[in-house]
Amino acid sequence: MLHRARGLRLVASLLVLGCGAGGSFTPAEGAPQRAARSPQSVEVVANAGPEHVELGQIKAASGVHPPTGDGKDEVLAQLKEIAGEHGCEAIVVNEPEEDLYATSNGTPLYKTHQRARCFAKR
Repeated sequence: MLHRARGLRLVASLLVLGCGAGGSFTPAEGAPQRAARSPQSVEVVANAGPEHVELGQIKAASGVHPPTGDGKDEVLAQLKEIAGEHGCEAIVVNEPEEDLYATSNGTPLYKTHQRARCFAKR
């Protein structure tokens, strides 16, 4: 019985860890390194002009949420946070995607995923 309780705690811990938000940055080949900036200073733009150089690609995911689109603001904030950490001045975002992550008492729970390209002026 003791082993079963430990196993259940391990499974519960893994589920909690999987519910968190996350993100990653992949630098563009040969991209210059820039000093970090505040996430509030990162602009969301429709496209980057010729005065910009691409610094990299960003992926972000929200925590688990009900099927109400609640993860979109969280993911955009994460994209801007990661972009700021890498010195990006602007990001061009793809449409967010919601994936079924789990169910809880019959209620579907989702995670929102979004990608962006980040840029800085030359």
